[in-house]
Amino acid sequence: MKTKLSMLCFLAVNLLYGQYDYFKWPKANTNLLGVAVSPKSGLAVDVFNRAYYIDNVSKKIRFMYGDVLSTAPIARSNSNLIYRNNPTAGDRFYYVTSTNKISSIWYNNSVSAWQVGTEFTGMTDNVAPLSFIEVVDEDHVYFIRDSDKKVCEYWHTASGSGFRLLNMFALPAAPYSNIVVKNNTLYYITNTNKPAYMKYNFTTSTWDAAVYLNTEVLATGSKIQVDGNTGQIFYVRASDNKLCSYWTIGSSSGFGPVNAIGISAMTGTDIRISSSGDQVIYIGTDGNFHNEYYDLCKWSHNRLNPVCNLTANYNSFAMDNNGALYFFDGTNICTLSKITPTANFVYRKGSRLAMNGQNYNAKLANYCMNIYNNNGVLFVGPNNQYDSNLSNWFCLTPSDCSPYLDQHFSELQQAGFNTIRLTGLHLYCNNTSSNPNVDPKIYIDAWDVSDTIHLPNSGTKIDINSGNKLQQMLDLYEMVINKAGEYGLKVNFFAGLEKGHKNYNTVCHSTYGVYLNTLANRFKNNPNVLMYSLLLEADSYDFTSEVITDKDYICSTVNGWYEQIRNVDKNHLVTMSNVGTFSLENWDPGILNIDVITYHIYPDLSLNYQNYNQQYYLKKLKWVSNIMNDKIQKPWIIGEIGIPGVSNPATVAPPSNNIVLVVDYATQRNFAISSLQNVFHSGASGYGWWQYRDVYTKSNGTPVDRGAYFGLVDNYGNKKPIIATGNSVFNITTLTNGCNSGTAPNDYYNELAPYNGYAYNVTGTVKDVNNQPVVNGTVRCNIPCGAPGEYREYSTFTKSDGSFKVYAECPVIEMNITGVGTYTKTINNPVSGTTYTLNPITCNSIYTKSMGQDQGGQSQSGSLLEESNNALTEEDLTIAPNPFTSKVKFSFGTEQTLTSIRITDLMGKEVKNCIFSGKELEINLEGSPKGIYMVQITNSENKTMTKRIIAQ
Repeated sequence: MKTKLSMLCFLAVNLLYGQYDYFKWPKANTNLLGVAVSPKSGLAVDVFNRAYYIDNVSKKIRFMYGDVLSTAPIARSNSNLIYRNNPTAGDRFYYVTSTNKISSIWYNNSVSAWQVGTEFTGMTDNVAPLSFIEVVDEDHVYFIRDSDKKVCEYWHTASGSGFRLLNMFALPAAPYSNIVVKNNTLYYITNTNKPAYMKYNFTTSTWDAAVYLNTEVLATGSKIQVDGNTGQIFYVRASDNKLCSYWTIGSSSGFGPVNAIGISAMTGTDIRISSSGDQVIYIGTDGNFHNEYYDLCKWSHNRLNPVCNLTANYNSFAMDNNGALYFFDGTNICTLSKITPTANFVYRKGSRLAMNGQNYNAKLANYCMNIYNNNGVLFVGPNNQYDSNLSNWFCLTPSDCSPYLDQHFSELQQAGFNTIRLTGLHLYCNNTSSNPNVDPKIYIDAWDVSDTIHLPNSGTKIDINSGNKLQQMLDLYEMVINKAGEYGLKVNFFAGLEKGHKNYNTVCHSTYGVYLNTLANRFKNNPNVLMYSLLLEADSYDFTSEVITDKDYICSTVNGWYEQIRNVDKNHLVTMSNVGTFSLENWDPGILNIDVITYHIYPDLSLNYQNYNQQYYLKKLKWVSNIMNDKIQKPWIIGEIGIPGVSNPATVAPPSNNIVLVVDYATQRNFAISSLQNVFHSGASGYGWWQYRDVYTKSNGTPVDRGAYFGLVDNYGNKKPIIATGNSVFNITTLTNGCNSGTAPNDYYNELAPYNGYAYNVTGTVKDVNNQPVVNGTVRCNIPCGAPGEYREYSTFTKSDGSFKVYAECPVIEMNITGVGTYTKTINNPVSGTTYTLNPITCNSIYTKSMGQDQGGQSQSGSLLEESNNALTEEDLTIAPNPFTSKVKFSFGTEQTLTSIRITDLMGKEVKNCIFSGKELEINLEGSPKGIYMVQITNSENKTMTKRIIAQ
């Protein structure tokens, strides 16, 4: 029975992970279950991927078949364990004995048996009790001598054994130091808690004088590691336990944290470097494995698994030849194994997109479609407004539409695109601001073309769950997605909730979540899908009370949608689009469990500027690059960008209420070339041109629209020079991925420049609760200015010290300030010189992984564990109120005896731990910060349930 339960846990945890994220590794038990490992001791893995450990009771080296050699000297409780493979001489394990001597056991191939090594029998010095040994080969072992803490070598060759002090003048080592030898250089931690190294001089056959590195002070009890290829030294600094590195390039050198948002390292953690040298793995203070992944020009932080349960007593781990990690979780020896990505599926790898082991640069074209209804038959086709004659329709039957799709998708493939974003297939709620939240259904928008004499001006909403409409729609989606795949185009699939960001539609959110689960289950194995897009321009701000601004609600809702997809689909990514900088105020990309963030960025196209204001676009791009690369560190794309172009701009006369500057074809093409390069230089993984074809609507009988002229193809079907055959911008432009090396804008900190002559300004400084500056936070002022009822917007970003200055034409009477992962602060009648403190929002997010968070891991773990036959039943428990403000009551249907209720925050910090008997228990959580808490319930039969509760 015990074995069966262990297997269930293994399966449940593995369901949390899939190829969508390369750095979400599944945890599994080895065949070493219920073992007892000696605290602070090391683990080792042989060439057959069998784990070895020092037993906590016998202090013998053990593996799956018991003691390796029962007659070997017992090990020191905190000895590291080093394995060396030598098929000729025989495999060996090196360790420190209980008498602080070095010993080994080796497998004698000639007699097929383990034996005690004799090479250290002449050793007289003791190893320092808290230190760790290093073995280079069978002939050389390095250790720290207990008597004076000097670094020494003990060697053994065919001609005999010997001992030497490496350098008698070198500073003694810290008592707890480990030793690393790479490229004939030995590294250790001195008694000043700083690293040092000594090089072996082959000319003199001696060790050169020690070189002391003036880094920060290392955390007491920490270890170091060295990358043999780059010479970087990785260590844990004392000030905040952050993983840091010391590097040397030519004559210059430096040191500092590997990643500003990386989690603090557990004291004494091993530090491992992958064989490829692009990953540094360590144990965080949350008891889980973390890595820093070097991607092109920066390190990105990732938590490999949220359920490892390591402690300071078991902070050593081993790595096999495949890069899998072996560790002790307090009960079993477990593994974390690297994800093997599914062929031809796009996945996250750090803060980039990848496919088949290579970076994936998405070149998107936005493609608009309609859902049509012809006498009850639903079908899809190109948007009817893709035609220059709005009285015509592209197609009136499914057979009419299919050739158009083939033609258009073929053109996009030939133009160099590898992705399309489908729009026009989104869903609707049937609520309004005057009649809010009365209808929880979701609808599709179908254009009735049954009567060709009286063609409609708009679609008709049809309940997607009526009859077989949902099945019809999924079949149509699949047809379009697979057709795109025939032309090598992946689909950024927008089947999102139109106006889902409005307060009056919140009643539809739950229905939408169920729909997402159904959608993902249908397409989970389709490689033609790039990702699911949840909302379109969620942060569109119209300065009314209609927009959802509650970050707690937004966070729990969007993350719930994400889980609905992730619970069934482990292959595809999830995205959501924001307009830009003010997404932080509500739809904060730093607190949402979204794999890829999509931004829509356009130049200022008003007639106030000659040609177009590219600086406006560059400022937005720079802000997105700063936030995504430095703060959030997840993949991002520009999903919409472009400027309208026609052959003769003088012929375009936009209406006065929708002034749009239209440029000539040459200007449009030049902008596409420069912006395409700049977006990828800035660190994006995708660039999306709006859109495939010019779009027209009518105004007083004249075809006009702000979306007009943006197309790659005009309304007559002619390819514009931007993608002309053999000369497409998207074929000829060489894409170079960068991190944040895009073109620097002028006057970055004043978004709406020029501001010369503005009579008013407001200054201030923004900090977090730790009194650290909030960098690249947004400051937005929306003030009445000009004609009655007219509001104007003035904005800026906070600088590296958290300061800002906003210029305005009129007095600033209201100001909104926010930063990544913080609540938004609204200030009425702001006073210059004020310092503002922003409170963090506690939400299960990628950004707050520095506090031990993960995207979806904890909450999914709970829901999946509830499905096992080891869990309590849902019917047996009621938790109310949830969300709560101060108290939570747990009501059970059956009498409980010695049932445990353990409540933790999302950092794993315990908030309450109660054991009770009875049917009801009320727990006082008054004063708990807002956010999500995990509840683990374990009854006397060891049946468990994990739930979420929300403090509001």
